[in-house]
Amino acid sequence: SKAKTTKSKNYVPRRTYRERGQLQRRKNLGILEKRSDYLKRANDFKSKDQAIKKLAQKALLRNPDEYYHKMKKMKKDADLGESVLLNNKATEKKNQERQRVQIENQNIALVNMRKTIEARKVERLKSNLHMIDQNLNQNENRVLFVSSVDEIKRLTKEAPEDSLRVQVDDSFDYRNNFEFIRPMNHSALSGPSTSQ
Repeated sequence: SKAKTTKSKNYVPRRTYRERGQLQRRKNLGILEKRSDYLKRANDFKSKDQAIKKLAQKALLRNPDEYYHKMKKMKKDADLGESVLLNNKATEKKNQERQRVQIENQNIALVNMRKTIEARKVERLKSNLHMIDQNLNQNENRVLFVSSVDEIKRLTKEAPEDSLRVQVDDSFDYRNNFEFIRPMNHSALSGPSTSQ
């Protein structure tokens, strides 16, 4: 029992381990790099550096006078300053054919794109024309405000029945306020009237 008490007496709770975060002024650099991240980055850099050194060593030890069979197909390019493969007629024809097909495909794609753009423009214009047609139909009517019953009788005698429509508002006195709508181009209703 004495051993148990000493164990519990010496027990100190450990602080929970927390990773150190990135400083506020260095937040733009991303999260703080940990050791494992550094090791990955360092090993990657080291392997690439070794490969570059190996290639540089190989280039230094290369004999420029040594003969390779590939030299028959190569020539020194003055612009690039290095050896490039000569284009023989077969590869040149293949390249020309490939370029021609590529240009044709680009042209077809361009024509299709323009076609869809124009079709959308036409649809937009058609929808606008439809709205214009509605607006024209609305503007064909003219409102006449008539104050006397005599004017109503005269207008109803002169105009055909289908061209004259009476609209009466419930808030007004029927004997004094009548509202008429008639077509603008109707010649029968061109007589004197009080319009507002």
